[in-house]
Amino acid sequence: MPNTLTLYDLRGGRRLGTEHALAGAMGRTKLAYAVLLAYLLGQSAGAQDLSLDPPEAPAQAVAGQPFALTYRVHWEGAPADYIVFPAEAESFDGGSLSVAALESFVEDGMCVVEQRVDILADAAGTLTLPEVRVPYRESGGDASESPAVYLVAPTMTIEVADAGTSRPWVLPVALVAVLAVLVASVWWWRRRGDSKNTLTAQSPGEQVQAMLHDAQRRRLDGDHYAFYQTLAEVMSKAAVDEETRALKDKLERRVREVGYQGARPHDDELTGDYRDVERAVARWKEESGR
Repeated sequence: MPNTLTLYDLRGGRRLGTEHALAGAMGRTKLAYAVLLAYLLGQSAGAQDLSLDPPEAPAQAVAGQPFALTYRVHWEGAPADYIVFPAEAESFDGGSLSVAALESFVEDGMCVVEQRVDILADAAGTLTLPEVRVPYRESGGDASESPAVYLVAPTMTIEVADAGTSRPWVLPVALVAVLAVLVASVWWWRRRGDSKNTLTAQSPGEQVQAMLHDAQRRRLDGDHYAFYQTLAEVMSKAAVDEETRALKDKLERRVREVGYQGARPHDDELTGDYRDVERAVARWKEESGR
């Protein structure tokens, strides 16, 4: 019997010719292959615009003292296109690794997620770090799903010095830095006390207006943490309904994000939050007569 292929049209119950059947089968195979190829190319193109910059080796690493490495993930597009998670790595001999800070911002038109990873070497010598993986996923999916895609930074070899051979100027510089922080803290608290004494002599409306001016000055100084602290304090006085109480909760969340998570708010966010508070204060003054 000759080796021929005979196909049947199952819907119509009729027999198809051998050549016609082969052409149809090959056409469907080509179509399926083209769809699969287009899907794979689309997946590759979506992943190619996300990049990981591996860190540079530290200028000096000392045993028993943590040193930091910075891993930067960046892409073109909107900040909400991707969700980047804390870096991961396998345990390794001679030290430990932990994510100390994670910060996201826009720089030169690129969306950036920057992670500071602290490394602690147990002893002097050559320390080999394992691959560091940064998990991510595209936004829009189920937030409860674990990310299955990783950007990988290659292994790194670092020379670790003994604590006794560290640079002698490190301790004096650290002492000067601590002293500067103490002086700045005393100055800030005294200034804050003077400001509060001035506010107590004013009416509630004047106090709130003065606090708004203070918040704007903090923003111009680049102190976004104090800016949001002041706005949240304003709303603790001017929150009168559900809408204004929701604004107060939002500002308190901003304080935590900026002060403890290292977030960098955009100018549009700063302006929008300030105007929301201005409108809430105006409504509070009108309703309370202050």
